[in-house]
Amino acid sequence: VATVRCDVTVEDDVARLVDAAVERFGRLNIAFANAGTASLGRVVDRAVHGWSRVLDVNLTGTMLTIKHAARRMERGGSIVATASLNAVQAGAGMGAYCVSKAGVAMLVEVAAIELGPAGIRVNAVGPGLVRTQLTTGAFAIPGVVEEYEENTLLGRYAQPEEVADLVAFLASDEAGFISGSLYLIDGGAHTKRYPDIPARIAEMGG
Repeated sequence: VATVRCDVTVEDDVARLVDAAVERFGRLNIAFANAGTASLGRVVDRAVHGWSRVLDVNLTGTMLTIKHAARRMERGGSIVATASLNAVQAGAGMGAYCVSKAGVAMLVEVAAIELGPAGIRVNAVGPGLVRTQLTTGAFAIPGVVEEYEENTLLGRYAQPEEVADLVAFLASDEAGFISGSLYLIDGGAHTKRYPDIPARIAEMGG
């Protein structure tokens, strides 16, 4: 294992990260564009800097990761990006996040077209609610988790290991004929509706 500090919105950082992987391990077979952020705000109230920050990390960061990883990969390489259930399902107050993740899903299709002739596969995973450091805030809002579970066919949220298993599969040779696709891992939540987080916050008096 080697670690490198990297801000995915800074192109030189991403380039150095890829270079470090190749220098340490001899080649680059797999890249996982997983950095992400989120913030709430209705469109009419959105400050541009908050909107831009979410798109910079989630979408531009993914583009830079794909760009620099693909340049150093040989045939048979696999790139996986984290999109979201919100790439296909809108949520109130989540405009920047939803737009950024929908952009990731389309970026993956475009990159798969462009990199296919080089033998590099590109796919995305679309998790629903997962308990991670990023979602701690949502879990702290009364009723949000329960509303999500109610609108999920399997009646629960995902564990990080379940998402990791899907990423590992898409990165493996077992997925050697899969490219340009978004794989939702949301327990069927896309068939229903997303929790109204701003309404839940309002109920708290926030």
